[in-house]
Amino acid sequence: MVWVRRWATDARSEIDGGGLLDPRVVHFWDRGQVIGQPFLDRFGVDFGAFSGMTYSRHGGADAASSTYGYTTLASDDQLITALVVTEVAEVCQPVAEAGLPYVTHMRGYGAAAATGFAEARAIGAAAGVAVHISHYHGPGAALLSMVDDARSSGLDITFDSYPYLRSCTILAMAALPRWLDDTDLDRTVDALSDPTNRRRVIDGLNPDLLTRITLAHVPDPDDGQQWSWSEGCRLIDAAAEAGVPAGELLVDLLVHTRLAASAVIEAPPSTDEESMRALLRHPAHMAGSDGIYVGGHPHPRGWGAFARLLGRHVRELGDWTWEQAAAHLASHPARRFGLVDRGIIRPGLAADLAVIDPVKVADRADYASPRVLAVGVDDVIVNGVPVLRDGRLTGRLAGAPLTPHSGG
Repeated sequence: MVWVRRWATDARSEIDGGGLLDPRVVHFWDRGQVIGQPFLDRFGVDFGAFSGMTYSRHGGADAASSTYGYTTLASDDQLITALVVTEVAEVCQPVAEAGLPYVTHMRGYGAAAATGFAEARAIGAAAGVAVHISHYHGPGAALLSMVDDARSSGLDITFDSYPYLRSCTILAMAALPRWLDDTDLDRTVDALSDPTNRRRVIDGLNPDLLTRITLAHVPDPDDGQQWSWSEGCRLIDAAAEAGVPAGELLVDLLVHTRLAASAVIEAPPSTDEESMRALLRHPAHMAGSDGIYVGGHPHPRGWGAFARLLGRHVRELGDWTWEQAAAHLASHPARRFGLVDRGIIRPGLAADLAVIDPVKVADRADYASPRVLAVGVDDVIVNGVPVLRDGRLTGRLAGAPLTPHSGG
């Protein structure tokens, strides 16, 4: 039996906010919740330390997504230590028949991308399904070599990326070891509170990683302790302020925020500016912000990704022409996800338009001040309705759920 649920991140708020919703089915989380770890042990599948986060990251959106249906199948492969490729390929069969992609958050990025890519490629080949990799990043030459090899074999594979070298993720995802394998949030927090487990986690932390973490979202817990002051601080600086080692503070934050803390993380030396730009220029690329908006000091990509692509990478660096920018930002994504009436300007298609000033468009958000709006985009039309006019919100909410192949 294969277990899936219909899900979309914060689906209701996206619709109420006037956005366009593209729901997905999430596979492995729900399989683990329904079947449980003992059954998965028979297949060598370990949900790892991060299973408890399903409640905060994915919970509460079932009703909205069930109402509106789904477009693709998505898996969070980073959260397990082995994939049952045959099973995921089976789940992908109706997705392949619908002409839609399997979307994967690979089990490993950067220098560790080869394993996750091989698994995604195997699933695509076994199911005959197109593959899309979310926020692909790492050493450009190695990553693009894998993409080119897969495409030359006949696999329809694409990816998205954002124009920054720093990433943003749940702190637990970046730091906790795989052996801390519990599918329940309370038990995971209890395990981290155990002195033996705590010491083992701290001793196993990568010292280099600790120096690359800046705290983005540290909600104050219910136990009366105040931690939000550390948002925007490098972990090592916050630890010095608190008078504890960085590893000790990291585990404290995970326990007291119940794994809700998130971080902006500097890329390792193996990922550089040219790697990021090489990914942007590849024909299989499409743009995505992967924006995370919670916290007092989030990643600036949520406010500046697309303006940065236009201002810096088109006007200043020439990585794309303006025509290529329209393809990477609009027509490629629409085609990939079966949105047949969007992504290009043509009579009879949906009027989703952003009016760009090619001289002025630029991002203003940076790591020091991430919540600063971009400039040079003063008018936006969604479904034919002006939602931004002369730089001001009109208050009109024209967004709607999108259904593939049906004209929206």
